[in-house]
Amino acid sequence: MAALLDDIATYLISKTFATAIGVDIFTDFVSDKPDHLISLNEYGGDGDVTFETVTQRSVQILVRDKDGSIAKSTAWNIYNLLKEDNHKIKFTSTRLGIVYLRQTPFKNRTDQNKRVLYGFNIGITTEND
Repeated sequence: MAALLDDIATYLISKTFATAIGVDIFTDFVSDKPDHLISLNEYGGDGDVTFETVTQRSVQILVRDKDGSIAKSTAWNIYNLLKEDNHKIKFTSTRLGIVYLRQTPFKNRTDQNKRVLYGFNIGITTEND
């Protein structure tokens, strides 16, 4: 099974939010280029679910663009996508996740190149990698 962040990236690519991993969607870092990108970053989760073979993981989704309204709109569109199907998302043919949206998209920061980042955090109950 692929890594969780790669599976989420693949899902967002399939929904036309990005074109390719390492081009305009990145995992575990925010690339300096291009100006418009999506970054997926995993941070400490809640661990294993008792008596199950799944775990609870945490991911921050960031969207960056020179136009703050585009970054905000894209973040909201991804947020709304993750609400579909009662939060049960089939990220790939081998990865199902139950998504908990921890908050609505918020302005994270403006970087040194005056690009605006919007983001939000999610919890995912899914299989271990």
